[in-house]
Amino acid sequence: MRKFILGIFTAFAVTSIVVYAASFSTDKLCLIEGVDKVCVISGSISGDVDFTLPVDDGDSGEVLTTDGSGVLSWSGTLVNPMDSDGDLIVGGASGAATKLDSGSDGEYLISKGAAAPAWESRGFYGSVLSVNASLCQWSGTSSSYANFAADSDCDTATASGNASAPATKVPGIRFSSGLEVGFYQVLVEGAFIANKGSDSDATCEFRLTDGTSGFGYVQLNGNAFDRGGPLVGFLNVPSATGDVTIQVQHDLQTGGTRSCQISNDSNNEIFRITVIKF
Repeated sequence: MRKFILGIFTAFAVTSIVVYAASFSTDKLCLIEGVDKVCVISGSISGDVDFTLPVDDGDSGEVLTTDGSGVLSWSGTLVNPMDSDGDLIVGGASGAATKLDSGSDGEYLISKGAAAPAWESRGFYGSVLSVNASLCQWSGTSSSYANFAADSDCDTATASGNASAPATKVPGIRFSSGLEVGFYQVLVEGAFIANKGSDSDATCEFRLTDGTSGFGYVQLNGNAFDRGGPLVGFLNVPSATGDVTIQVQHDLQTGGTRSCQISNDSNNEIFRITVIKF
C-alpha cells in the first residue's frame, strides 16, 4: 500500500484537509471498511476543482446535480416521459429534448427548424358574416388607400372560429388574440362596386391590409354601376401578433361624384370575410 501525507490547513479561518500521494501524482482517496473500500479517483485536470456539497441529505428519489460551477444540489425525481398518455419527446434547439403534450383535436405538429416543433391549427381560422343587413353599405371617396367609414347598419355581422367582428364596424375581421406564425389566405365575398355617380366612368381599387402592409387587389373600371369580386389575398405572419384587424380598403382613381362601395343590401347578397391558415 502506498503512503499518503495528510495535511490540515487553517489559513484564513477555513479548515482544509488535503491528501496527497507520496509521489504527488494522481491517486485514489479511499474509505476503508474492513478489507473493503470505496475510492474516488481524480481525472486528468489542469487546475484545482472544488465541489460544494448540499446542506442536507435531500429527499427520497432526488438526484445530485451541478450548476456547472461546482455547486451541487438535490433536484427532483426524474419522470419517465412515457408515464403521461399522449406526450411526445422531440429534439429542440441545440439538440435539447422538449416534451410536448398531445395537442388539441385537429391540430398539426409543425416543424420550427432549429427550435422545438409546436402544435398549430390549420384550415379554417375564422370568419365574419353579414347576411341581408338593411342598407349595409360602405362607401369611400379617398384618392389614396383608406379604410371605409363605419356603418351602424352593419351591426348584424356575426363571427366564428378565432375571429370577432371589428369594434369599428368597418368591413374587416378581427383576431383579438392575435395571429399565429404562418401563411393565411383571406377571402372577401361581397359586391365590390365602382359607382360613377353622375360622371362618365369610375375606377376603384380594393385591397386588404393588416394595418402594416397591403395585400390582395381587385380593380373595377367602367362607365356604369359596376360590380365585381371576390377579393383574395395571402398574408405571411413571420412572428406571432397581438390584437390585429384585417380590413378592406379602397382607392378611388378619379374624383367627381364617383365613389367606391361594398354592399350587401339587395339581391340576397352576403358580405363575408373568411381566413384559412395553411
